[in-house]
Amino acid sequence: MEPIELTVAAIAYHFLTKYVEKAGEGLSEKTFEQAGKLWQRVKGMPGDTFRALKPAQENPFPEDFERAIREMEAVANQDLEFKQDIIDVVAVAKEEYPEYVKNLEAKLEQMKSQGGVINC
Repeated sequence: MEPIELTVAAIAYHFLTKYVEKAGEGLSEKTFEQAGKLWQRVKGMPGDTFRALKPAQENPFPEDFERAIREMEAVANQDLEFKQDIIDVVAVAKEEYPEYVKNLEAKLEQMKSQGGVINC
């Protein structure tokens, strides 16, 4: 299986934050379900797995989005089940929100090419 790329992790992260922070507001049922599955996997990982992403009581998502995305990418490339959950979120998002995902991909690629920080 090919390694997960930063852009794929960033797309999954974006939908994951929508799932958690806004209780899935605006997400279709399939996207909501896949993001929930990914979130449960994140919550079930050992406490030191995600230093930037691990859920906290008050603020489940860090200020350092790029670090969190890079952690997701690194863990996904070592954990096949986590990787599949990310792929599933992105696949459903591409199916249900194709223009939005396309715009997000373009924005991420532009930021990477300019050497800028990725900010979802």
